[in-house]
Amino acid sequence: MIIGVLLCGGVVAPVRSAVLGNSVVAKPGGDALIVWDASTELIRLENAKLSSDRISASLEHDALSVAAKNLSAIEKNSRSVSVRIVYVVSGGMSEKYHAETFGHTEHYALLTLPYRNAAANLDHWKSLAPAAPIPHWVRVKITGSLPP
Repeated sequence: MIIGVLLCGGVVAPVRSAVLGNSVVAKPGGDALIVWDASTELIRLENAKLSSDRISASLEHDALSVAAKNLSAIEKNSRSVSVRIVYVVSGGMSEKYHAETFGHTEHYALLTLPYRNAAANLDHWKSLAPAAPIPHWVRVKITGSLPP
């Protein structure tokens, strides 16, 4: 079971976007990093009974939107912008407290794009259609797995 809490400290207050989940700019310059807690979005996608491939594609598109919405907090001379897609996995039910416990944070994927490309067509990335192809200059590295 997935719960929608991310235990992580960031340098910028969480930003709420049209995509479900919160994001935080963890590193604003150089090779900038945004961490996106996709737990809530992942629950929504799983409830829609989508295949793993469709869930993965949707998360990749949503990560581009998260990058676009956080770009104003990234230094203009940055080389690249990465969005780390994470979600929280529960540790199961606590018999003592009768509540879900924290298991771990799964680092599902890292989506990286050159800053200049992200900034060039900002409005386009904020609302990229789900069927639109991910541009060839966006690197997606799957670093974890989707929940079973």
